[in-house]
Order: sequence, then C-alpha cells, then structure tokens
Amino acid sequence: MPVLTAEQLRALGTSIFTGLGAPEEDAELVADLLVEANLTGFDSHGMIRLPIYARGIKMGAVKPGAAVKIVEETPSTAVID
Repeated sequence: MPVLTAEQLRALGTSIFTGLGAPEEDAELVADLLVEANLTGFDSHGMIRLPIYARGIKMGAVKPGAAVKIVEETPSTAVID
C-alpha cells in the first residue's frame, strides 16, 4: 500500500474535489480539514470520508460552491439554509 504525505493527500483531495466541480478555494479547504482530522487522530472524519463526499456530489445531494446562509444561530447550534 502506498504511503502519502499530508501534503500529497491535500493535493489529491483538492484535485478530486475540483474535478467534481468544486471551486478551488472550497476544494482546498475541505481537503485540508479532512487531512487535519487524520493528523489529529480523528480518522473516522478524515480522508476516509472523501469517497462519501464525492458520491454525494455525483448524486446531486451536495452542491459544491453553493451559497450558505445562516438563518438562526445560538452558542451551540445553527440553522443553515
């Protein structure tokens, strides 16, 4: 099994997300957060989720670059449209 550095994983994730239509800035942010999750020991929320996110984009359940509006916010929750 190949071993990739964190930077290689970030580049791979960014490439996959931009290839699926995500804006570069969004793709970089998501890839960075996935790798950061792995690096801090939260592997269940790391790069293992990339195929799930990619499938969501392909199915139309996730729309890369969509505008997000916070409808209501409290110290512990948020309603986002």
